[in-house]
Amino acid sequence: MLKASNIMSLIKIFKNHIKITIQILFIFIASFTLINIIRAQYIEISPEDINLPQNESTAKIEYTTPKSLVLVPLSPPERDFRASNTEWYKGIYYYQTTRYNLPAISFHYVITEDGKLIENEYSVGDRKIDITNEQIENPILVAYMTPKGSIRFNPISKGKIQSILVDIVNENAISPENIYIKGIQFISTDNRQLKIVLKELFIGWQRELDQMRDFIVQNYNPIEKKINIEVKNINLPEEKQKVNTKVKGTITIKNTGQFPIYGGTDDQLLLTKVDSEDEDNTESAFFINDLWVSQTQINLMENDQVIMPDQETSIEFQLFVPLETEQISEMFYITNLKGEILSDELNLTIQIAEIDQEVIEILSPEAGYLKVRAAPSLSADEITRVSSGARYFVLEKESGWIKIQVEEDISGWVYGKYTEKLN
Repeated sequence: MLKASNIMSLIKIFKNHIKITIQILFIFIASFTLINIIRAQYIEISPEDINLPQNESTAKIEYTTPKSLVLVPLSPPERDFRASNTEWYKGIYYYQTTRYNLPAISFHYVITEDGKLIENEYSVGDRKIDITNEQIENPILVAYMTPKGSIRFNPISKGKIQSILVDIVNENAISPENIYIKGIQFISTDNRQLKIVLKELFIGWQRELDQMRDFIVQNYNPIEKKINIEVKNINLPEEKQKVNTKVKGTITIKNTGQFPIYGGTDDQLLLTKVDSEDEDNTESAFFINDLWVSQTQINLMENDQVIMPDQETSIEFQLFVPLETEQISEMFYITNLKGEILSDELNLTIQIAEIDQEVIEILSPEAGYLKVRAAPSLSADEITRVSSGARYFVLEKESGWIKIQVEEDISGWVYGKYTEKLN
């Protein structure tokens, strides 16, 4: 028969075994949870995957450089909602693209309650989504599927959500300070569009984000988004061109980098004139008003244009044929809107046809410009002004005055003393 002291000893040993077993089990569960935290899971869903018809929306996809990230807890319409994640996503997709004729779902990404990321064909941070909020600029919208009435993230998947957000902000170089959590409201407009309005949430959601932000700051390591291109060739007509006309050229560019190049963003490509050592000759002689971005830059991309990695594309541009003899050449770079130079110097040369009409060049008067008058007289009205170095056809001459063709529908008289004959 066991003594009381022996029984107490056995109970003590049993309790210790239970305590050790619980500790081992806790370590195992914690380890399993940590493994899942660092492994963000990604799901890609296309319209074909969810059996939706291809959207034939006439609205265009626009792109811009993302500046912020907005996390949006998205609740189902009813508490007893029982649809799967895919079916729920399908409903959102159908509601926005088919019913309201949007070109794509109004979220860049959707995170399921169990911490999986759903991507679609337009899951790129550069895709522009307009919102009604003056404080939040160019957001990436990330929806989080959560049961109705929730005020916090699912504790089991919170670690996965943090990892997903780290991936997104690092890939798009978004500062952790510019991460927000907001409610969302879709308001139907008269033209079958949706107006996106962000609103404040219960304070519990904000506390959740503040906790996540510490983790994101610790793991913030933004990827440098470097654009690399190769100019394959430039084609300009070899035959001689008449002056005061426009000529078309093409440039073939290959995206040799790992990132898409989006029109309408800071990465948009431009042909930019190389700075001249002559401070009085900064603008391009090829400049065409209303077609060029400025007097030194030609836009090479439409706002909705995308050049994917390894893609080669030919782009058409136009040059003005100025009043020159024999030929004219200028040097250009390929740059982006940020001013980064992406190519070697490129020589653009146009051969000039023989001019059978007298041409003069405006010399540099003291004022830096020359007045064009309505008649060959100092007392005649001033029509416009022409700059030093500009060249014009001569229409008439009278008593030291020269009538020139300033523009297609503008002509007038300049004092011949401040001109030089070129041919």
